[in-house]
Amino acid sequence: MRKVLLSIPPALSTLLFCAHLLYVPLAAAAAPLGALILLAVKGAGATRLLALLHVLFACEWARAGGKIVMRRLETGGSIHPALEIMAGVTLFTILAAWCSLARHRD
Repeated sequence: MRKVLLSIPPALSTLLFCAHLLYVPLAAAAAPLGALILLAVKGAGATRLLALLHVLFACEWARAGGKIVMRRLETGGSIHPALEIMAGVTLFTILAAWCSLARHRD
């Protein structure tokens, strides 16, 4: 039961990242869906690869958040909603990486 619960954040994080990529070609948006297969694969290699992918996803969220915040600063808009949402998504993705590694320990 614990492994199933620890699989939820990585799955949600991957789907959220796919939604982030909806404005790029379809092949690029669908590519992270392959990471969901890693949830079913047993072994340390698959677990570490999934965790690494989530760390890379978190880096992309931080980069995109920085761009949005800088754009808002240039236009004189409020940065707080963008900053809070993007920081939350980045932290959730890091939590998903941790959950991926914790799943393997069981």
